[in-house]
Parts: sequence; structure tokens; C-alpha cells
Amino acid sequence: DDESLRRVVREMQEEIRDQRARVEAVVQNEVLKKMCAEDETRLRELSCDSLEDLTVDAISAAIRDQLSPGRLEVIIVGALAPEAINPLVKQFVGTLPSDHLQKRSA
Repeated sequence: DDESLRRVVREMQEEIRDQRARVEAVVQNEVLKKMCAEDETRLRELSCDSLEDLTVDAISAAIRDQLSPGRLEVIIVGALAPEAINPLVKQFVGTLPSDHLQKRSA
């Protein structure tokens, strides 16, 4: 809900202000800027102003977009039986339509 979002935004803004006061956090952000492509949004530094513009609907849309079929890839490595893996994937990732699942073996 909107009240919970505003509370989280205030907490994140406080954390951003605290990080900017720590030298190691400033250096880390500068290194990430140099290492990553400019359009890499996952590692972009948050600003207090950008958090003000967040809405519950915008966050929900972004999550739906990131978890949409074809965007989510789960890679499981190890000597595991498929019958043991499938329930865990469904439990922790969610129920995916079977037409979007692609099974590969090495």
C-alpha cells in the first residue's frame, strides 16, 4: 500500500544519505560506474529524488516485466534428480506455465 511504500522510501533515503557519508561506499559507486555500461540500470546509484517518484503501480509493473515469461532463467548445477528439482523451483520461483519451461541437460 502507499503508506508502506512511503515508509520504505524514507528508510532508503536515510540509507542513501548514510552511504554518501562513507568513503568506501562512494569509492564503490565510482568503480561500478567505470566498470558498467551506462545503460546498466541494475547497478545504477539510487538518488533520494528518484525514490520520491516511485509508486506501487510502477513497482508492480517493473516486477511483472522482470518476471515475465522469457525473461527469467533458472540454472541448476549439480547431481540432482529432476523429480527433486521441480518442486523446489515451483516453491521458490513460482508456478511457471509449462510451455515456457525448457529442460536442458549437460
